[in-house]
Amino acid sequence: MKAIIAGALLLWAVGTLFMATVPLSGDEVIYAQVARSFADSLLGRQSLSNLAVEVVGFGWFLPGISIVLTPVYLLDSTPDLAFVRLYASVIIFLLWVWTLREVDRQAGRPFAVALLVFPSLDVTWHMFAGSVWGDLPSGLVQAIIFARLLRMTRTLWTGGGIAFADWIYLEFLLVLAFYLRGNLILVAFAVHVFLVCLLVLTLRRETLLRQLVYAVIGAFCFVLAMLPWSVTASRVLGGTVISTSTPVLAFALTFGNAADACLGPCPRKEGSNNIWVSAAKFSRAYGAAHGISELEVQRMMARRALRDLTVSRFLQRVKVNAIRYFSDPADFLQKRFLPSSKLGLSEATVAWLAAAGGLLTGLLYWPFLALLTVANFWIVRSRFEDQIASLAIKLLSICVAIQPFFHTSHPRYWVGLAGIMAIGAAFLYVRTRSSMVPAGQGSAFLTYVQVAYAVALAIVVCVLILA
Repeated sequence: MKAIIAGALLLWAVGTLFMATVPLSGDEVIYAQVARSFADSLLGRQSLSNLAVEVVGFGWFLPGISIVLTPVYLLDSTPDLAFVRLYASVIIFLLWVWTLREVDRQAGRPFAVALLVFPSLDVTWHMFAGSVWGDLPSGLVQAIIFARLLRMTRTLWTGGGIAFADWIYLEFLLVLAFYLRGNLILVAFAVHVFLVCLLVLTLRRETLLRQLVYAVIGAFCFVLAMLPWSVTASRVLGGTVISTSTPVLAFALTFGNAADACLGPCPRKEGSNNIWVSAAKFSRAYGAAHGISELEVQRMMARRALRDLTVSRFLQRVKVNAIRYFSDPADFLQKRFLPSSKLGLSEATVAWLAAAGGLLTGLLYWPFLALLTVANFWIVRSRFEDQIASLAIKLLSICVAIQPFFHTSHPRYWVGLAGIMAIGAAFLYVRTRSSMVPAGQGSAFLTYVQVAYAVALAIVVCVLILA
């Protein structure tokens, strides 16, 4: 354990120091710009109306990461890159420690040890720890959500009710995950449905009503916490926005005909190949010229781009997305972080480090991905607590990994699944160690649910392989 912890801390330090030499890129630039806008508004340099426009932008990114970064821009409107990276890395370190502590206390030591091995000993994951993307922190929060689910359902099975404070704590975690990554609204919805179903399954009539009231109050608190973003984004963009504005445009650009994405080919500036920005700017300009909202224009664009989409073509693109999502875990390390570093590394050095980083990442990534896959097909018939753990792993896995069906995937997205990968591995370890699994009663209904999930997942995988 001492060696594992020392290795994880060493990688965190190395990742932090290296990322201090890597310029912000992609989504990071947007998060930094919004953080600067928050700081300007707090210091009286910008009006609230302008702040709303800056924060919402195209409606793609929730402001969680930007809010966390705001203190940096309160101190200096043009902070040094190294300071931004160091600040982000320290925040991730604190979140990492919190995650390990919560998982150890609520789920058990094997789960915490698994998280210490992966992703904590993975070099690519630690490079992301010094970045300001939302994938890694949202993945850690999901690991805490898993641990709290185990705590709450353990109470249910022993005949007690879930304390109201536990409901509120869970809602706080779900809100935090949502503001870090807008698509995790799926996790929030799934967790609420999951818990309500368990309440009905396990509680007696005299305690069920009180627990359902707690659940409704908790869900109301979550919705209330969403409202500042949803209302602001809806007003700025001129249409209903619940989490992000991306679903319609993302689906059109991912699965539609690019030549029709902007009611024809998208206009692009010379030297730019970002069709996302081109499409969003087109929808905004077209909407302003015709007196309609940019979201309505995007729906028009989607109908045009998707008019020739077939089931076969859809499945083929889902498969391409899934391959891009899972097959190259060191991609950002090899193709973005190392080449863009200001250390002035030679091409030969970058190539050598990229090969080493890819090897080290793969040594941990592929076994843990395989174990998570097995955990998704694993059926638990005994011990209610293990059945709940099995279903929670499946629930969180599918909520995160469903993205290839709706959105263009990138190799960086796996870092949001890394915590669940570790939890899946620990779950299999505990289940296969008979001395660690005392006999206990399970639920036949939960067994059937696991079987139905495994069959459905097998069908989907087979269809995609054959597509």
